[in-house]
Amino acid sequence: MRVVVTGATGLIGGALVHELQARGDEVTVLTRDEEHAAAALPGAVVYGWLRPTREPAPAEAFAGRDAVVHLAGEPIAQRWTDDAKQRIRTSRELGTRNLVAGLRAAEEPRPRVLVSQSAIGWYGARGNSIAQTTPRAGRCGSPANTRAPRGTTTRRPTAACTWPRRPSRPSPRRWRPSAGAAR
Repeated sequence: MRVVVTGATGLIGGALVHELQARGDEVTVLTRDEEHAAAALPGAVVYGWLRPTREPAPAEAFAGRDAVVHLAGEPIAQRWTDDAKQRIRTSRELGTRNLVAGLRAAEEPRPRVLVSQSAIGWYGARGNSIAQTTPRAGRCGSPANTRAPRGTTTRRPTAACTWPRRPSRPSPRRWRPSAGAAR
């Protein structure tokens, strides 16, 4: 399979590229820093996409490819100021629009599959249980309205976000390391 990956030098993207290459897939990377990507991801075909929020992705990067995995965006591991939240949102909205514009401009055959991921969350070891919460519609579902207090991975609503009094599904339990876990 021939796969285009954005965000390939990030946490998830780097691991994805290595897995794809290990199984024999051909990987093309769209990046703002071609030199860094070429050094970090040997064997990948590297194309520059210097301003993902301002210009379409280079159409030539998609020619003859089977799929695109879009992981690029402003890092979420930062202080969530109003400015940072705007950059995070803009990077995902405009970055995805410009990626699709590049896909549309690509010559046939072009990728038929687009997978887009904008952030990750981790709720600790949960066994077979699923972490579920039910936010009030339109208020708390966005990461822009939650934050993790220092030293924890549990996200809590900010002042602008109000959770319902009785969720319709059980909320995730707070994860605590087991007695044998490293601290």
